Amino acid sequence: MPASDERITFEIPAGTYRAFVATPPTPPPWPALIVVHPITGLDGMMVQRTRDFAQAGYLAVAPDVYSADAGYGRHETAIIEAAAHLWLGRTDEQVETVLAEYEPQAREQIRAAHVWVMARPTTTYVDVVAGCFAYVRARADVRKIGCIGYCMGGRLAGELAAKGVDLAAGVIYYGSGPKPETLPNIRCPLQGHYAVTDRGITGKVYEFALAMHAAGKSFNYSVYDADHGFGESQARVYNPEAARIAGERAKAFLAKNL
Repeated sequence: MPASDERITFEIPAGTYRAFVATPPTPPPWPALIVVHPITGLDGMMVQRTRDFAQAGYLAVAPDVYSADAGYGRHETAIIEAAAHLWLGRTDEQVETVLAEYEPQAREQIRAAHVWVMARPTTTYVDVVAGCFAYVRARADVRKIGCIGYCMGGRLAGELAAKGVDLAAGVIYYGSGPKPETLPNIRCPLQGHYAVTDRGITGKVYEFALAMHAAGKSFNYSVYDADHGFGESQARVYNPEAARIAGERAKAFLAKNL
């Protein structure tokens, strides 16, 4: 039988937020998995990924951190992806060189999306994910709870763990680690998947691993011969082989801990 799904809302002090919930075809109680979307939002790819986790036996819940952001809907997913990564590690001159490869209309759309990307209230997003965790924890049909996130969502998965919530496992896909002073709060093992060309994030992973070790926390990670976002099937940097290997490792890690 296929998994079933629904759209729900949950409350946090800042307001009402939406989430996509996919329910396994097996009887409860289930292990639960919070699935946190990348900067491109809770799009069709992430909805399908959440369904896939449910089909694998998890109550999969994907919070929409952009629920209250009217600006998100003004930009196409591909444009957001380009705007989010075009400026990374490039000088203004290099950015203009890359932008020149686009049609004039797309060029302006990318610039507009970049303005939105830079203005987002990103420090508030972990509160949304924590609110989603509270929703899942309050359900009577779940056992252990894990979290997996991609890009921005990877950072949020780590930050959720660093809030000290009762997670059983956390998986970070090419996301920055939480602040060193918050690491003692982590109560679960973490796993990371990173891209070798993603210097801004991958370059800091070794120090993060050392800090986790010093804090007595469990963290194992892998670096792939790929680019940031290699696991996103709709992205131009998609790397099927790296995505497959990382997916198998994440699957085994979650199965062991959840």
